[in-house]
Amino acid sequence: MAQSTISIEETKKREDVERLKAGWKNDPCFDLYNIEGFEEFWDELREYQEHCEAAWKQEWLEQLKIKAEELGCTGNLKLAIYVTRLESRLEKMEERLAKFER
Repeated sequence: MAQSTISIEETKKREDVERLKAGWKNDPCFDLYNIEGFEEFWDELREYQEHCEAAWKQEWLEQLKIKAEELGCTGNLKLAIYVTRLESRLEKMEERLAKFER
């Protein structure tokens, strides 16, 4: 009887961990592995966070490389970052202006 209770508790805790990971991935504004109540999963959560952050960084670098090529300056990631930020700012300004035009 005790084994089934432990199994149910372990299953619930595992579901909580997976839910925590999913929530963090949607809004990664805190260190996933420092959440109170999940100390026993510290290694797993830290590894998961580091893996996600590395993947996001790699994806960002790939996007910058593509942008640099589109600009005709292959490898110039600083220029690609600058142009990407300018484009983002212009897009936000256009959205704000569109609200006034309505």
